[in-house]
Amino acid sequence: MCKKWMVLIGIVLLLASCNYIPDIVPPVQKPISMATEEEAVEIVRQALEKAILCDQLYQMNFEPDRSNMKIDGMLPIDYEASSLYGDVDPRQFQSMEDIHRYFLDTFEHLTADCLYQGMKQREMLCKEINGKIYINPNGAGAAFPPIKWLAETIELIEVTPEQITARLQTCFLGMDNGLQTLVLIREQGKWLLTSSYLLPASEQQPPSFDPNDLEAMSRLVQPLFRGANLYSKSWSSARELSPDDLVNFCAANNLLNLPQDFEQCYLPGFDYPQAEQVEAALQKYFDIDEAFLRNSQQYDPKTNTYQLIGGFGSLCSGVALSAKQEEQLLLIEVGVLYEMNQITPLSNDHIVTKDGVLVPFGSLQIEMLGDSLYRFHSYSLREHIVG
Repeated sequence: MCKKWMVLIGIVLLLASCNYIPDIVPPVQKPISMATEEEAVEIVRQALEKAILCDQLYQMNFEPDRSNMKIDGMLPIDYEASSLYGDVDPRQFQSMEDIHRYFLDTFEHLTADCLYQGMKQREMLCKEINGKIYINPNGAGAAFPPIKWLAETIELIEVTPEQITARLQTCFLGMDNGLQTLVLIREQGKWLLTSSYLLPASEQQPPSFDPNDLEAMSRLVQPLFRGANLYSKSWSSARELSPDDLVNFCAANNLLNLPQDFEQCYLPGFDYPQAEQVEAALQKYFDIDEAFLRNSQQYDPKTNTYQLIGGFGSLCSGVALSAKQEEQLLLIEVGVLYEMNQITPLSNDHIVTKDGVLVPFGSLQIEMLGDSLYRFHSYSLREHIVG
């Protein structure tokens, strides 16, 4: 036995003296297969379905025919949860950690954690009490009608073994909202959405100034109905609006194309942009100067930033009823579309449509500047409108 060991040691020493180092053969790794075009489209479609459930979970806007979650009002509710909270279907989510895992199964790690922490910090959305998950059906959903991703329009841009980039059409309030680019990455064998899902549509069609195209005119009107609700009062120039109204207009319309969560709240690190960015964005739409805007309560002179609050909602949508052009001005008669179950302002000439109650509301003047540029010039509220 000793002789065998001595022979082995001798061989090792001989090899070492010859500076011989045996080759280390790496293990054979199976190459990652690339998805076919059909498979890639299906991967994007399934990712969108999961993200929509995350969106519903975040906003508490539940549609039983589109998700596995529901509010069962007949189930007993723990006293601590109060009568505001409903019991969530326990088949899918039994704890906050279940929700966290679902976010991690849908989005890449950093985006999932950011969204989950934002949700967890706002207990009025969802809370865990005595081992049960409760949601607030009355409370925290964004009043904005959600932007919809039209899965049937998915167009692949690039497919690699580790990444899929696709483009698809979005709509807001039933109108074209531009093209959205989505990026999915593969992590540990799973396809996950990146923060691209949270960015606004970046390829919107240029504005049309044809007064006969009422859909195009409605797209020009819509920004006034977000955030500061600039349609609810008359103003003959932008300086008759408050600086806060204008900063809120920037935030509600995400003029800076910053990432937001499902409730249009800005993600941490993006809610205090530099003043020059906000001012330049607003000056594209209103004739105002920096000094006027810096009177806003949301301006911080120490950091030279504005706070973008986000999370704005609107209970109605704006529609162009008619339009005409006078030299460089577009004159648009604006109507407000309310859902049937909402209280509408008093009006003798309202119209009941399949989409709701349409109320003539005011007149908007838009100044055309050329090269697809325009500014909001003034707005007058109809006298018969009673808020």
